[in-house]
Amino acid sequence: AGDKLLELCVDSVSKNGNVRLNIGPRHDGTISGLQVSRLKTLGEWLQVNGEGIFESRPWTRPSAKTEDGADLRFTRKRDSLYVFMLARPKGETLVIPDTQVVENAKVIQLGGLSDLKWVQRQGALAVSLPKTEACYAGVLKVTPAHVSSA
Repeated sequence: AGDKLLELCVDSVSKNGNVRLNIGPRHDGTISGLQVSRLKTLGEWLQVNGEGIFESRPWTRPSAKTEDGADLRFTRKRDSLYVFMLARPKGETLVIPDTQVVENAKVIQLGGLSDLKWVQRQGALAVSLPKTEACYAGVLKVTPAHVSSA
């Protein structure tokens, strides 16, 4: 259920929307454990990845699919493009279709410690992912985002 809430949030923001959460307290003012759990999951995810959500704008397209069928969502902010992975790709490389970046672009995974290696491949951006297991909806940041949709 937490994954679906993250997916709803990311999908909505990538399409210039927003999400409102209705938290209904019980008669004694407490909040159910299920609602608290979902809010904590969303809050923990936003602590790491919120940069790609807060004050962001839609990119030239809201979504794409990788060759292996993993869903991607996109936002942009200032000179950065954010790529949300709604599923971990099956291989060690994420191929973002129809995406061109400038030669000196820098790619990082939010919450990560180092730059990721990338290459342009037939109009697609191929990024080598870190070996560590990313949380659901990991986010890549591409800067500068002089990025175009091919």
